[in-house]
Amino acid sequence: MQSQQLIIIAACSAVGLLLMAYFVRQAVLRAVAKGVAAQSKYHRERVAALTKDIIRLSQTPKVESILTRADYQTLLQAHATLILAQMTWRAMPGTESTQLKAEKQAQRLLDLANRISTTAKPGSAA
Repeated sequence: MQSQQLIIIAACSAVGLLLMAYFVRQAVLRAVAKGVAAQSKYHRERVAALTKDIIRLSQTPKVESILTRADYQTLLQAHATLILAQMTWRAMPGTESTQLKAEKQAQRLLDLANRISTTAKPGSAA
């Protein structure tokens, strides 16, 4: 081969490598742009859906508590009555199971009254 042919082959190879690098770069940039556009679209749709949910939930009417302070007072009075019944049965022999049952029910009533005391709305006391 003559040196002119080798120079032409080398020059064409160099141009070919440069063109290949250019087209590979363009393909990578195009793929990245498609990925970013797809993610951007997904995030826009997701934000729109969340905004729609927030608006819907903010327009939902608030549910008011159906328990009143009078209900709370009634529970406290029932607790006091059960404690009194327990003390009465304590004086009678053979009523240990009934005493224990009254004590447990009184404790449950007190726990329930304490739980609803924060959610009860003001109402007339009984």
